[in-house]
Amino acid sequence: MQKTTSNMSDDRTQMDPSSRPRPSEADQPTRMDSRAITAPTTMPGWSFGVGSTQLGAGTRLFEYEVTGVIGQGGFGIVYRAQDRVLNRSVAIKEYLPATMALRSDSGGVTLASQAHVNAFEAGLSSFVNEARLLAQFDHPALVKVFRFWEANGTAYMVMPLYEGVTLKQYLHEHPGVSQRALESLIEPLLDALTTLHDAHVFHRDIAPDNILILKDGRPLLLDFGAARQRIGEMTQGMTVIVKPGFAPIEQYAGDASTRQGAWTDIYALAAVMYYAITGKVPPPSVSRVVEDTMEPLARLRPAGFSLPFLEALDRGLRVDHKQRPQSIAEFRALLRAGRDTKPRGDDDKHKRSSSSYITYAALALAVLLLGAIGLRIAHKPTSESVDTSTVQPPVETHAQPPPVITQPKVVTPPPVITQPPPVQPRAPFSSAGALHEVATNGSSAMAPIVTVRRPRAVVDRDRVEFSVTAPVGGYLYVLMHDTDGKLYLLFPNNIDRKNQISPNATLQLPRETWSIVATPPVGVNRLLAIVSETPRDFDAIGLVPAGDFGEIKRESAARLYASHQEAWPFLSGRPVCSQPCTGAFGAAEFAVEVVKK
Repeated sequence: MQKTTSNMSDDRTQMDPSSRPRPSEADQPTRMDSRAITAPTTMPGWSFGVGSTQLGAGTRLFEYEVTGVIGQGGFGIVYRAQDRVLNRSVAIKEYLPATMALRSDSGGVTLASQAHVNAFEAGLSSFVNEARLLAQFDHPALVKVFRFWEANGTAYMVMPLYEGVTLKQYLHEHPGVSQRALESLIEPLLDALTTLHDAHVFHRDIAPDNILILKDGRPLLLDFGAARQRIGEMTQGMTVIVKPGFAPIEQYAGDASTRQGAWTDIYALAAVMYYAITGKVPPPSVSRVVEDTMEPLARLRPAGFSLPFLEALDRGLRVDHKQRPQSIAEFRALLRAGRDTKPRGDDDKHKRSSSSYITYAALALAVLLLGAIGLRIAHKPTSESVDTSTVQPPVETHAQPPPVITQPKVVTPPPVITQPPPVQPRAPFSSAGALHEVATNGSSAMAPIVTVRRPRAVVDRDRVEFSVTAPVGGYLYVLMHDTDGKLYLLFPNNIDRKNQISPNATLQLPRETWSIVATPPVGVNRLLAIVSETPRDFDAIGLVPAGDFGEIKRESAARLYASHQEAWPFLSGRPVCSQPCTGAFGAAEFAVEVVKK
């Protein structure tokens, strides 16, 4: 893509939103409409600091009293609360998209700009519909909704207070998961998805941080993120509605030409399993269309996993949705075919065990036989047992001592020496692969949210425009791997060096002083946004001037890659600290496809 200086245009297109069934009123829990609430201008019982986006402890929402905050994302806040009527702890989720809404002095939610009215209202409607949708299901692997209502300019849903850790955190604390453990995890999730799909509902947001592992080991599929998806559709912010690595290619489509269905959730679930087995997030599906760098599980052949099980997951990860299983039943059948097959590594163990058993059995038999022979030698026949036809005349002999019976010596077989598995050759350096490695090794809590205005940019016409929202304050850096295979530091640059970003702030890039125009060759340009707690130095990785921007020479990056076990420690830049610091950062991948007119 060509870098020029120009103003930014404002072309937007809308995606065709997916429809979801609305259950009957009889299936709904108690729903309280905003009309049932008479909120005064100053709301008693609401406590919060000036500028705070969260409700303070002690805030009363009907019979629920907020006691703390469980978590906050870009589109909502989840509170811990106490039900004062039923005397139980619950979780309350509040719709509050951070990029377009604020908490007013009265405690209500107001828009930051009237330009966000349509997107905010669409997200609010989706939030309520999601609550209504979840309320009709009663499955142990799906979140249960007790109650939902609209009030204070926003909406709320009340859920059980689930105790557990996300699958991402669980895998970090318990590396080396087995096939049996994954099977016990995936079965309840398949049942939950069957329940959803039977109602013509698709989750479309399955990822390791959207699966909760409860204290008893059961998996729980968390919220659908319906509001986030709907806002992404309204604003054409593709990276808002997808999680790169877990979202199939059809979720990147900007029109209704590619249908989503059961195969969409199957791809995401297979990607989660890939991540659980390898510890790596699969490359984004949008980049696999151009160059598929993902190594199939069947080729990796991790020990302890049967080949049919791995092949079933590989099939679920096919880029072309028509080549994936088309239903959960079909996907389950493929996975179960691998359950009756011995995992790799068990064959040798079985052979060694059988061999040892035969060896020891043979030795035991030898002992018994030799013992029997000894007993026969020592046995003096009785008169009843003598065959008189063969009796010889007695021969005078000297008394002989009884034979000495010795037990045979048991020989212990030598230990079986197993050869260590062959060392897998390291993959050659790839700029795109290195960017992906940086993204997966950053802090998820610091990862920014990137919204791309045009995921598809027309050659010589469209400019690449995106916004970055940082959950924490720090410094923003943007890297790009273009279709020519070159790696650039796009931001900061010689024109625009102001790369500081405040917590929950959004930067629109490029700014008016510079721009990026789509030029040949066509293909997918992969970009990476890094938010760092400190400034970072990229000079050490061979950053050289390239007009107003910086280019990271492939040769220099490849040399550094050869001296590091992983790409991310150097490609993310060296943290510059005036005092001891962690150098923590978060990163998010996104892509822009350059197409012809």
